[in-house]
Amino acid sequence: MSKLNLDWLLFPYSKELFAKEFFEAGYLHISRADSQFYNHLLQIDSLDALLGSRQFKFPALRLTKAGEELTSEKYANDKNIDLSSVQKYFLDGYTIILNALHDQNQALGELVNVLAHDLGHPFQTNVYITPPSSQGFPAHYDTHEVFVLQIEGSKIWRIYNQSPEILPTKQMEFQKEKHATPPTFTELELKKGDLLYIPRGVMHDAQTNSELSVHVTLGWLGYTWTDALVQMLLEFSKKHAISRKFIDPFKNRSAADLDKEFSEVMQQFINSSNPQQSVYQFRKELAANQKFFFSDLLNNAVNFNQINAATGFIKRRIASLNIIKSTDEVILKMASREISFPYFTYRTIEFILNRNDLFTMNDLPDDLDDEGKMVLLRRLVKEGVITIS
Repeated sequence: MSKLNLDWLLFPYSKELFAKEFFEAGYLHISRADSQFYNHLLQIDSLDALLGSRQFKFPALRLTKAGEELTSEKYANDKNIDLSSVQKYFLDGYTIILNALHDQNQALGELVNVLAHDLGHPFQTNVYITPPSSQGFPAHYDTHEVFVLQIEGSKIWRIYNQSPEILPTKQMEFQKEKHATPPTFTELELKKGDLLYIPRGVMHDAQTNSELSVHVTLGWLGYTWTDALVQMLLEFSKKHAISRKFIDPFKNRSAADLDKEFSEVMQQFINSSNPQQSVYQFRKELAANQKFFFSDLLNNAVNFNQINAATGFIKRRIASLNIIKSTDEVILKMASREISFPYFTYRTIEFILNRNDLFTMNDLPDDLDDEGKMVLLRRLVKEGVITIS
């Protein structure tokens, strides 16, 4: 199983079981006994090459040890990360954190895009590289759901049995002075190829044993009902003057009057609110924020004028790619873009979108003549839907 989606992520568990038994409820440790499971996602050699490419600037790369983050001037300046200093601190027990690696790694980027499209919520990835016998962070909880993908080595995790906050939001960040570490915990070893799911609010910490550890944290950031309510209230405020009135500016209203006026505002809000519109806005925002990897822009430009019947094409791996047929045209929705085509191209475009392998003009259905097929293929290359192989 190599397709990057939720089924792959949870294998061999089903997403139905995950949704029923674990999501927002309790941790899940998947021990696969398959050290190669994440090889096509990320490997230590590719991380080394990425570090050597000098693409990182603070805060894309950070260093921390036992919860204390190293100040950036000790290993970075405005232009570059000093990798020799990073190595020194790493060998002294500091964890290297690579923030938002999905912006630079194509496989992680595709995983984030597919999950966001399929589940309707934003995702992000960070990578944690921890030297032997070290700890990056003490016990804490996160304000988003976390999937831990063990890429290299192993790590000992402690999952604490009590949660100080249930489903905390960003406004309820962990504070070590306020949130004491619970006395009891479950300890487990996450080995290469394993997965650990930790709901937000569940306290945890981790420490390496005698070997270096690399893991990806896949963060499910999520839209909550609070987010929807805030968005609906803002839209309500634009349309209904009653919500924009000052509250008792001269302090001459009784409590009963205030309650009555508030009830009137809330009733209008309830009558005018549209939760589906909020969901639509969230999905639209997700699509607009998706980033795609184009590693062949110049190659396509070089070969564009040489396209012929024997040219091979491959559909790009774009999660938010949908086809809509209206009465007189076909609309392709790709991220935040909408591309229109003549109505009679529908079956041919649908055929191309369902292909996951190499195809040529001669593989297309016969709805179009050869000239029409060529015009369509060139348009799809130009729009970024397919690429020249």
